Amino acid sequence: MKGLDAKTRKDFANTAIYWLSRPYVLAFALVFVLTPSCMIVSAIESGADFLNIGAGARAAGMGSAYTAVTGDASSIYYNPAGLAYGDKRELSFMHAGWLLGGSYDFAAFAMPMKGWNSAFSFTRLDHGSFESRGANREAGAGFGASDKAVALAAGRQLGKNLSVGLGAKFIQSEIAGYGAETFAIDFGVVLDVVPAPVLRSVGAEPGSGS
Repeated sequence: MKGLDAKTRKDFANTAIYWLSRPYVLAFALVFVLTPSCMIVSAIESGADFLNIGAGARAAGMGSAYTAVTGDASSIYYNPAGLAYGDKRELSFMHAGWLLGGSYDFAAFAMPMKGWNSAFSFTRLDHGSFESRGANREAGAGFGASDKAVALAAGRQLGKNLSVGLGAKFIQSEIAGYGAETFAIDFGVVLDVVPAPVLRSVGAEPGSGS
């Protein structure tokens, strides 16, 4: 941080101000502000809606309020910053029946590493089989539809109570032989604002505040 005096304490606030003052951050903010809100809303509501389905039995039991939970392989799905608190290798699987004979599957593998803890996940929603109809409503061959996502993510602790995470995923949708692909990026932060002794007294996990 060359912009700070040598005697200035480089705490979290100074570090954040330094990076937020970078020109590329301002350029990104201007692009976001100047983009019409209708385009942003349209992008949010279009496609990849299957990623809104909660992954993992524990997360489902919590109503998908899982963003601040840490150390779990499912953190790659909800907040990659939570991976930073993992201390062992972990596998997570989920299979659930879906509408019209379809199924939902999720699998994740998390592995602690020196510096950045990493994880890999695969998500698939099978919409089942459908009956096709021709121009005169005659029955044709059936067809299927599915959505898939493959993700890689990593999390790192920047301090005793702060961690960040970054992830990338490849998303693919197919229906009746036609398909589309795209990429997405995830960024997350976990800030523990509850002192550790209080967490232990109520039986919560470190990093449960955000």
